[in-house]
Amino acid sequence: MEIFLHFTRFSISKQLDNATKHLLKRFLLLRDTLYHDDYYFYSESMRERNLLYTYAQRTDYRFELVLGTDNKGCDRARILVGGCDYYSWPFFGFFECPNDTTWFQGLMDEAENIAQEIGGGELRGPINLNPFHDWMFLLEKDSPERWMGDPYHFAYYPQLFFDNGWESFSEATSGIVSEQEHHELMAIYSDTFKRFYQEGFKIKTMEEVTLESIYPKIHEIIHKAFNPKYHHFAPITLHQLQEKTLTTLRLSDDPYSLLLVYRNEELKGFFFSLWNPIDYLCNPDGKKPTPPASERSRLKFAVNTAAFSPEIQGTSAYKALLVLQSEHTYNYYGHPVAWGRTNVEHPTTSKLLQQGDITHRYVAFRKRI
Repeated sequence: MEIFLHFTRFSISKQLDNATKHLLKRFLLLRDTLYHDDYYFYSESMRERNLLYTYAQRTDYRFELVLGTDNKGCDRARILVGGCDYYSWPFFGFFECPNDTTWFQGLMDEAENIAQEIGGGELRGPINLNPFHDWMFLLEKDSPERWMGDPYHFAYYPQLFFDNGWESFSEATSGIVSEQEHHELMAIYSDTFKRFYQEGFKIKTMEEVTLESIYPKIHEIIHKAFNPKYHHFAPITLHQLQEKTLTTLRLSDDPYSLLLVYRNEELKGFFFSLWNPIDYLCNPDGKKPTPPASERSRLKFAVNTAAFSPEIQGTSAYKALLVLQSEHTYNYYGHPVAWGRTNVEHPTTSKLLQQGDITHRYVAFRKRI
């Protein structure tokens, strides 16, 4: 049977008419429809709605949404295409599409038309706006388990882009430091902390601070340390940062989920680490059959975000936290220090790639338009 595709473009603002409200509802519910039978799925439609409304009010962003419908009137595809003052190119996100070249080409033709109207020589993505690293496709992983915070989509998505002439423009990895590197870190423990204390630093854990009180400074450090080149970072609000991370910290009973570096009583850097509360999110009442342990990732606890004020970069602060975290994860979780999704071009990640075992790979794409 011949496939008839219909694509509807729309945008959102403070005041939506009934037709646009209906389109937005369908746009958000498509994800639930596609993934609801997967054990690791949990609905994010409310988070996505809040995200879209938040960025629709920002003057430094502009975007449109596209919803794709088949000849039976069923919603099958979606995408967001936008521009941002912090990127020199238009971007796409919120991508969902059948594993079909006709669907893909039709959807991306719509995306390229919007990108051309926005301006710019190429379209890049996926970047779901920018709520703190919410970008890239997961290319491969060491187990079927979903790691909280990672991109969640059908495994065939990256291949659709490769098969249709898109090129990779950015790659990232998650991984675990090797046993040998862990023991080398432990061998320099004393010397590292001797220098650390001589430089006037000290460390506090999550249980030694009031989370709400330190977030303004964490927010400031992130804005100083992150950039569009390595992090695809554009400024986020304090509220967005708290919304993205506080829930996870409050679910954790591990004080090392947040390690904080101080100098002269002023916060200068931190490691934010995640255990994986995926079962709490996708199976809160325990009614779904739990996948066997053999399907679980080797990652049990991983550094998700590391940021340091520019004035202490090059000091012993980063290495001290790395040494301390590796000791902790080895003793309590049975593996050396691990890291979450980090751009392979970042200088720190390039060292980890030589010293660790990769568990996840990620990719983002671009196309000249």
